[in-house]
Amino acid sequence: MPIVLNEFEKVGILNDLLARSLPNTDGIYFRTPFAKGHQHLGTLSVAKLPKGVMKYDFVATNLGQHDLGKLLLEHAEKLETFEISWNHRFAGVQQDANGAKVCAVTPTGERFFQADYVVGCDGAGSSVRRALCIPFDGFTWQVLIIRFLLD
Repeated sequence: MPIVLNEFEKVGILNDLLARSLPNTDGIYFRTPFAKGHQHLGTLSVAKLPKGVMKYDFVATNLGQHDLGKLLLEHAEKLETFEISWNHRFAGVQQDANGAKVCAVTPTGERFFQADYVVGCDGAGSSVRRALCIPFDGFTWQVLIIRFLLD
């Protein structure tokens, strides 16, 4: 969606994203779920938006999550300050005046990392958030299928 594309532009990955994705120049169709009849509820047509309202000539661009993850990893690996540790499972965190210490379980045993910040990006069932006793005060929305038709 355009608001996300603006963020990708700020960090310098927009052009690579657009080269790998499929733009939706038609619009967004709102429908009920297939199990509930797949009834058409409404359409946001790009052609009906006033000129100059949109920064891009498409309403969204489509790229699979696995492809987006690969693209983000490619860009992150170019940074000198980036390091990724595969096959590590978060086990705990402690915080003091010097920052945070994270404990991870690896194939070869426990490993500890010192960091200024710990950010849990592991979803609604976040083990990082649970370890810090931070509640998840959200709820699950009823699903509305949004289809991007690309004729």
